[in-house]
Amino acid sequence: MKKQNNLLAIFILLIFSFSLFPFKMIQALEVDQHVEVSTWIDKIYVPSNKLEAGDTLTVEIKVSNAATSTRSVRLKSIEFGNGFRCLGSTDITADLTPGNSDKELPYISRKLEYKGGGNRTIRYTITYQEIDDTGKPATPIKTIEGSKAIDDSVTIIDTKKYQPRISLVNDEVIELGAGEYKKVSLPFVNAGGFTAEDVTVTIESSKQGDKFPILVKDIQKLYFSSIRKDGINYLEFGVQADRTAEPGVYPITIKYEYTNSSDDKFSGTDTVYVRVSETQMPARLSFGVKNTAPITPGQPATLEITASNQGKAAAKNVQITLTGLKKDGLSVIEGSSTSYISSINPGETKSVQFKVMAAGTLEGNVEPVNIEYTYADGTSTAQKGTQQIFVSLNGKAFGVSDLFIENIIAPDYSVGVGEDFTIGFTLVNNSKYNAKNVKITLDGGEILKPKSQNIYSLKEFNAGAKKNFSATFWAGSDAEYRNYPLEIKVEYLPYQGATDVVTFSQYAGINVDGNKNGNSKSKPRVIIGEYTVNPQIVRAGQEFDLSLGFTNTHGSKVVQNLKATLTINEKGKDDKEDTGTVFTPVSGQSNMFYIAELSPSATIIKNVRMYTVPDASPKTYEVTVEMEYEDANGEAYTETAKIGIPVQQSTQIDIGEIRIDGEVMVGSPTYVITQIFNTGRTNIKNLLISLEGPFEKQEASLFVGNFEQGNSEYFEGVIIPTQAGECNGELIVSYEEITGEKQELRVPFTMNVSESFSPEEMGMEPDGMMPPDMENKPFYKKPVVWIITVIVVALGAGAFIFIKKKRKQKEMTLDE
Repeated sequence: MKKQNNLLAIFILLIFSFSLFPFKMIQALEVDQHVEVSTWIDKIYVPSNKLEAGDTLTVEIKVSNAATSTRSVRLKSIEFGNGFRCLGSTDITADLTPGNSDKELPYISRKLEYKGGGNRTIRYTITYQEIDDTGKPATPIKTIEGSKAIDDSVTIIDTKKYQPRISLVNDEVIELGAGEYKKVSLPFVNAGGFTAEDVTVTIESSKQGDKFPILVKDIQKLYFSSIRKDGINYLEFGVQADRTAEPGVYPITIKYEYTNSSDDKFSGTDTVYVRVSETQMPARLSFGVKNTAPITPGQPATLEITASNQGKAAAKNVQITLTGLKKDGLSVIEGSSTSYISSINPGETKSVQFKVMAAGTLEGNVEPVNIEYTYADGTSTAQKGTQQIFVSLNGKAFGVSDLFIENIIAPDYSVGVGEDFTIGFTLVNNSKYNAKNVKITLDGGEILKPKSQNIYSLKEFNAGAKKNFSATFWAGSDAEYRNYPLEIKVEYLPYQGATDVVTFSQYAGINVDGNKNGNSKSKPRVIIGEYTVNPQIVRAGQEFDLSLGFTNTHGSKVVQNLKATLTINEKGKDDKEDTGTVFTPVSGQSNMFYIAELSPSATIIKNVRMYTVPDASPKTYEVTVEMEYEDANGEAYTETAKIGIPVQQSTQIDIGEIRIDGEVMVGSPTYVITQIFNTGRTNIKNLLISLEGPFEKQEASLFVGNFEQGNSEYFEGVIIPTQAGECNGELIVSYEEITGEKQELRVPFTMNVSESFSPEEMGMEPDGMMPPDMENKPFYKKPVVWIITVIVVALGAGAFIFIKKKRKQKEMTLDE
């Protein structure tokens, strides 16, 4: 009985104790967080029921967070058991809120490789964490497992039916002129309904007989890791038509290779057509001397050189440099020995001038000068050459002959190894004088070997004569699959009694269908196949973009680990010391390039933005590209290439204050005064100062011509206002930079114009006669006499002040 009483007492105490706690606290103690996560394999894509080691399959796994769960779940990773290897990432990033419906459930899709051994059950483990309302982990990492056997209940899927289809959006026809280059962007789409993976695109010109008139270059992107269904991408590349391409339509083939998500391979092709509208022959420059009077030794003179374009295409960015100058001969005494012409159209002749002096002790009646020139003719390759001209000196001048080559006939097809081919051309004496001891040599180097006579000699080649020459060559067994130059070299004496031989060369390119199988003993060679400078003439103190195309000229060997370094060291006096570089890469960029692999005959473009130092001399700088690379066997090679970058100093014209001299009245001459300063680092040409506005002009323009660095020019224009009130005009300063580019500055000015005195205001009749009552008065009592006297005195005082001010300004100008 006592035991029962004790139990009853304990029970009453418990009830009393719970009654001391608030109801909400009791409820909180009873609440427990509950999460229920489940998982199952929803689908398995097996390419064949006969599953063997190395085969791949795709599994789709769903994970659910029950509606009764009180927390969200964050999936972390997935691991598969023995027998299957995951080919993708094992990481998962997905949050499941409580009560996901079947349609909202995310599925985990992974590609697996079957290891073999007969175990056909897929086992997996998924890790997850519960998270609170702020998205932070609320528990340690937990796991959930699942499995499914591959048996008759699994549907066998032919994954090849899940085919993407890559094709162009439209069949565009690309219009080109012969020799023209154009950048194209072609849209292509995946229209197959399934994602395409590992998409590789190949672009190539289709062969037309033995000709390859269309060149594909500057390809931007040829590999895409994946393209979703209906996803549009773009093929961007350049198309170059050969300058001698015949008019017609040429196809370009675009090939696609890609897979679906099950690694089934597919391919396809598209064709794009290039229409060439006309055949274009290249530009061809020849140079001469425009001076009509001989140059007197010991006296400064202007040498004017003419440049004539005798070709069919425009020559642009023409750079002309006088070389072979010497102190005891002809030398440049002012400015640069290099000049520029922006463009020369076909059939057009333009000229440049150089300040020169012939040495006072110079003997003879003619002095030879060498010209080196470069220009662009619409292709990506800069053209260059040399020519010798002759400058007449005081005394009896001899007639100078001028020879050149035209109508070069070379094979327009690819020559096979051991195959004979013929090269022909015409030698022309385009002058009134005979050439002496003419020697013509055709040289194809070690690969293109002569089979017939390749050296011709003429004792005399008459004025105005034309003569055809030809020679047969063959391609040696060491030839690679590329283009080889064949040199046509001409040497002659230009006049009777001459001792200095004139030499010039022209080249013909011969395509050789040489070794492609990689067994050639020749080494792979990397060249700078193309380069562009934007802008084409670089300004000192400014930035520019340099684009280099590294080309593997070998037809079969791959180049690896290519490292290229740009260097330029400007030499000081007598080329004895380096004065530093004029070009430096901008911040964040390097003068070194790396290419992991360069395929045979391929070109890879590398770009760098450079800065030019402000005090760079105006000339063309030679940049050296030093390359180190290996072939497929690890054998090391080096190559050196040189490119030219023209630099021009910036021009700067400053205009002083524009002043209006004196009171401005209708019908009275007014002086507009200012001063012009050349504060730039280079000379300018054809400086013209003029005035424009609603007024009459008397002396409103001044032609200065050449305006040298550091000089100033005083300008005083005379205008006559025609209307009273505010009058707005403009001071115009126009000039040409040394490159030939025209510039113009306009500075507005304003002046207030007052009415002139009328006859009535001067006490006269409207017709200018004296009033009748004034005619009989003494002259000193007539108002008009006093008015005229005051005006004369005022004008005299104004003229005195103006002349004194003008003299002071001129004295200040002379002192400067």
